[in-house]
Amino acid sequence: MTNFDPYIIVTNTPEQLQLSLSKAREGIYQVTYRAVPVIIILSAWFIMQEMDTNLPVYIQYILIAVALAALALLIFRSYVQEITVQPGHISITQKNIRGSRYIQLPVPDIEKLAWHKQGGKRKRISLFVYSKPGKKFELLRIPQRYMQQQNLQSIAGIIHSITGLPVV
Repeated sequence: MTNFDPYIIVTNTPEQLQLSLSKAREGIYQVTYRAVPVIIILSAWFIMQEMDTNLPVYIQYILIAVALAALALLIFRSYVQEITVQPGHISITQKNIRGSRYIQLPVPDIEKLAWHKQGGKRKRISLFVYSKPGKKFELLRIPQRYMQQQNLQSIAGIIHSITGLPVV
């Protein structure tokens, strides 16, 4: 059986694959993308209050700019909550600060599906959908511990068998 961790298999038939994000992973994303920005802002405010007379003004502005940039990057980030792959279309439900966004991509409008590896401290591999209008959507995000080549080939094979699209 193919391992889709951190996603839970809702439906896995020859005509449909439906995956949902596990509650634990969704909780991690909620903390990372909602609570951490608040902590960053409070930390920056605390530092400014404690060291306002000792820090030059330009360093204060740099602290404020860094805190606001981190806040913007984290709070407006979205993550994939649910995926449905069917012969006619691929549906993605993304969750962000404004709520859920449902995206339905017809298979004829999809140029390709491609894996992208991200290195560094938090290695992962993501499967992206490239649509014909030139847009790119993240379909799956798989952490390092589940990145075995056999597992990735199995996932690609299931998606190819349903949609007929090659995964490169």
